Amino acid sequence: MAPFLDSHLHLQDSRIETEEIAPLLKRAAKVEVGKFFCNATREKDWQDVLNLSKKYPQIIPFLGIHPWYVEECETGWQNRLADQLCAGNTGLGETGLDKRCQADFTLQKKIFQEQLEIAASLKLPLVVHCVKAWGSLISILTDFKKHTQLPTIQLHSYNGSLESTKWLRELNCYFSFSQRFFEQITPSQKNTFLQIPLQQILLETDSPDQFSPFFWPEYKNQTQNEPAFIIRSYEQAAKIHKIPLNTFRLQLWENGKTLTKTIVKLNN
Repeated sequence: MAPFLDSHLHLQDSRIETEEIAPLLKRAAKVEVGKFFCNATREKDWQDVLNLSKKYPQIIPFLGIHPWYVEECETGWQNRLADQLCAGNTGLGETGLDKRCQADFTLQKKIFQEQLEIAASLKLPLVVHCVKAWGSLISILTDFKKHTQLPTIQLHSYNGSLESTKWLRELNCYFSFSQRFFEQITPSQKNTFLQIPLQQILLETDSPDQFSPFFWPEYKNQTQNEPAFIIRSYEQAAKIHKIPLNTFRLQLWENGKTLTKTIVKLNN
């Protein structure tokens, strides 16, 4: 049986002590979580993510500029990012749009579109963060598709409306859901979730963020999320779809393989 996949997290985050990484991964392995998509958020943590992936082969690195940090970009970042990506075994992320943060939204769109172009040119998967900006995201992706083939896109911590979901489903995006989506899920959220084909679903912890005491009341003093905690998201999602957990688990493993298949090809 294929392991469980955690499709989005940040093990390079400063809140996770370096000496805690190995025990954290061992706890994950104990409950059969065996693959991790680790996303950078700005240039200064790209090397940290790459170092983790070299030390722990179960970690697949993604390098990008998060919308919160677009104002930190220094001249030439595009070429430096492309060079790192061309070295192989790396996806592009986390990037995106966020109207809730303070960063200039026009600049966010510019930096996002540049990363979209890099991902498309290298045929690499692109991890997208989107908050309160679904209309802008859909418009950018739809316009881009008119003249260039879109890269494979993973929508991180998805919480869009049913209408947005229909548009993004047609763009063949992958929808990655965090624990918080499944906390006391509403009927409308459940309906949205069920509208997405199983072949386009992923699950994530977003560690060290988005810990859910709702699912883990026995860890009442826990403040940080970790990959081992993804298990109950899988259980809840499989229950909603009314399919066996192992069937759901295997499908998401295959989804993750499909999402990242072009990463490995760069080194062939």
